[in-house]
Amino acid sequence: APAAPAARPAAPPARAAEARSARPPTRILEAAERPGGAAPGRPGPEPEFEIVQVHDLSQLKDKTVRLVAPAEEEPTASPPRRAQTVVSREELDSLPLMPLEEDTPAPPVSRAPAAATAPAAARESRPAGPAPGEAASSRGALEQMVLEINAEMQRLRAQLEAGRKVERSLEEARKQQRQMLPTPPPIPGGELGVVYRPFDLIGGDFYNFLRVDDGLVGIAIGDISGHGLEAALVVGMLKKALDIRGAGCPSPAEVVRQVNRDITPDLNPATFVTMTYAVVDMAARRLCFARAGHTPLILFNPHRERPVSVINARGMVMGMDQGAPFDDALEEGNITLKGGDLLVQFTDGVLETMNEAREEFGFARIVRAVERYGGRDVAYLLGSMERHLDAYRGQVPQRDDLTILALKVH
Repeated sequence: APAAPAARPAAPPARAAEARSARPPTRILEAAERPGGAAPGRPGPEPEFEIVQVHDLSQLKDKTVRLVAPAEEEPTASPPRRAQTVVSREELDSLPLMPLEEDTPAPPVSRAPAAATAPAAARESRPAGPAPGEAASSRGALEQMVLEINAEMQRLRAQLEAGRKVERSLEEARKQQRQMLPTPPPIPGGELGVVYRPFDLIGGDFYNFLRVDDGLVGIAIGDISGHGLEAALVVGMLKKALDIRGAGCPSPAEVVRQVNRDITPDLNPATFVTMTYAVVDMAARRLCFARAGHTPLILFNPHRERPVSVINARGMVMGMDQGAPFDDALEEGNITLKGGDLLVQFTDGVLETMNEAREEFGFARIVRAVERYGGRDVAYLLGSMERHLDAYRGQVPQRDDLTILALKVH
């Protein structure tokens, strides 16, 4: 059997004592030794706290400690001290509880970046910039982002171009609609005038003047529910139907019945039309009219027994029914005209013009405007009413089409 190794000679007492004094103590600080107070036996406000290793975290309850990484023990010299990091109890509680074996170092508690604590040789050997795999991944992500941005830009350009085409189409429709709305014709022994201000590019209000027969002039004013292209199409249908049905027919009620039967099958179920159609015979000083759910007429003449009269006639809106219910509900009215008579007709956009307090202009203000300016010519009357509407609205934008039509008898 091999011989047992020789026993290690005991160190001389002086050298053993020196080794024990060079080795840093392992201890837990008492409350009196926390920072801010002087440690027993040591002067000064900032004592040194040295803890090499702790195996039982329960000993740290209610303590504030400093951890110093264990240094390699050298028999002849004290190990250099590492930088100290102050750790609170809350931070310690947040650390993972790792198994503490004899040779296992304590878990790191420093919040400094890894590069700051890495060995110098490791830092020098690390290449600058991302790793090749990371660079390729970043480049691929950037290329994908560029492709997505380009695709979005192409989509927005297509939408913009489509919007421009729609805008051009609406502008063309607006021009065609304006061309369909005629200029008031001259009337022997009277004057006609109209104010037309659409809310949008294409309005839902309309008016029309047509030659019925020798000495007979047809006058129409109406309002279509809605705006836009559909309203423009309905205006075109109405004008064509009125031109055809009104030619040679002196009865306004019969013309309105025929026009209602013509347009109702082609209207959207949610679309309806209000209209007043009148036939004026200036030689006979007579006006016949039919009102299909439209606003009433105002007759003003300061020389009449009643200077202001509001004239209604029964009738339902067009587009709801094309048979007997509509025909039977429609009534034809007659007015004998006198010199100085002024007839004013308008759409509901005039009535419903709102001010900043959300109050409507209303029928009473229209009557007062007619009374104030009815003694002047038609152009002056219409211009004054338009200015009153603008002043009443103030900064509130226009929300509906405005149409005012006036006939004055000399």
